Amino acid sequence: APFRGDTFSDPERPVVGVDWWDVYAFSRWAGKRLPRRQEWEKAAAGRSGRRWPWGNEWRYGLANGGGEMNGERDGYTYSAPVTAFGNGASEYGALNMAGNVAEWTQEGFVMGGSSRGNPSQLATSAGVLRDPGFRSFDLGFRAAAQW
Repeated sequence: APFRGDTFSDPERPVVGVDWWDVYAFSRWAGKRLPRRQEWEKAAAGRSGRRWPWGNEWRYGLANGGGEMNGERDGYTYSAPVTAFGNGASEYGALNMAGNVAEWTQEGFVMGGSSRGNPSQLATSAGVLRDPGFRSFDLGFRAAAQW
């Protein structure tokens, strides 16, 4: 789908198109840090190790994934507002841990899949190790509190 003028400038949507160095520098500046992969997975999967933040059965409509494929039609071809998909929150209340935009971790893994991912790519344990200079229109980050 073509990008519209506001596709990546809406302040209600995640920041995307940033590489690991960008998010590392921003997190430091903000007095935060990138989560470690293990921390990210725990926040997404909960105490019981769920396959997706809401449980072990895939349910369309709880995550921004697959774009307009598979009849999902969630209204978001690219990223959704960060407060969207509240019914898909993790056990700890974290939103969009599956889909929407993939997120960098401290070790350089990209977690959570994105709006263009299929259910297996959105699983809480699915991650891809990327070069620190990698950028994509569906890749952002989530900062964690300092220790």
